[in-house]
Amino acid sequence: MIRAKRISARYIKADKVRLQGDHRAIEPYLNKGYNIITSANGNWVLARNAKVYVTMEGEDGSIYTYNMRMQILEFYGRVKISENLVNEFLRDFNENKILVYANGTYAALIEKAGEGER
Repeated sequence: MIRAKRISARYIKADKVRLQGDHRAIEPYLNKGYNIITSANGNWVLARNAKVYVTMEGEDGSIYTYNMRMQILEFYGRVKISENLVNEFLRDFNENKILVYANGTYAALIEKAGEGER
């Protein structure tokens, strides 16, 4: 695993949209990550889950970007993500309270500093 020496995070809040029209009207939203919740008689309800894109620079100079929403929620024992929680995550990293690792191209890991420093 590659330890992150620098990170930045971009929080995208959850969103819900109501539209009227055919499938072509909702296509741009589907391309932006929205999912169909309900559809009836040309009325659509679309929703997008919150995301937290964390870009990290590894000690070896490599750069990775992950949606770390679930890892952050699990680490802090929360159910809902918020901008304040993302800011707390960044603050904890910058104050060396936590470590972030890249695990290849598919996952990232958070742990308290001092637990598994290598």
